[in-house]
Amino acid sequence: MLCPGIAVRFAGLRHHADLRLEPPVWQRSVHRHAVGGSRLAHILALSSWVAHGHVGLSAAAPVLQILGHRVTQLPTIQLSNHPGFPHVAGARVPPEQLLQMIDALDRNGMISDLDAILTGYLPSAEHVDLAVEVIDRFRGRTPLV
Repeated sequence: MLCPGIAVRFAGLRHHADLRLEPPVWQRSVHRHAVGGSRLAHILALSSWVAHGHVGLSAAAPVLQILGHRVTQLPTIQLSNHPGFPHVAGARVPPEQLLQMIDALDRNGMISDLDAILTGYLPSAEHVDLAVEVIDRFRGRTPLV
């Protein structure tokens, strides 16, 4: 989006009204289709989230969204940055809380049409058990999961 009052001088355009931008992929209709008519995927992603850097959900979600897929993100852990740095802060999201979030999303119909589940960093055995439970739950609903 352009700010009011800013003149654009690019490729012969002299005014912001001459420039037509498409909305970002994530703001377009959720019923988009890929080339060839196939529906793009709705993906549930369970992985880490970092405030600084590009790993886990901070890397996977934007790429999938740019490709046109819908991504529902659930962080298994929230960190300041990649744990390979000397200083890191954050906390695991308890599996019970993630399950409550999944249940709420499911009851609201927000993940009833999942096509895939992407798992990334699972910080504990309990998180692995949660991932298995979620995969089993949705595998019965759609053959793609």
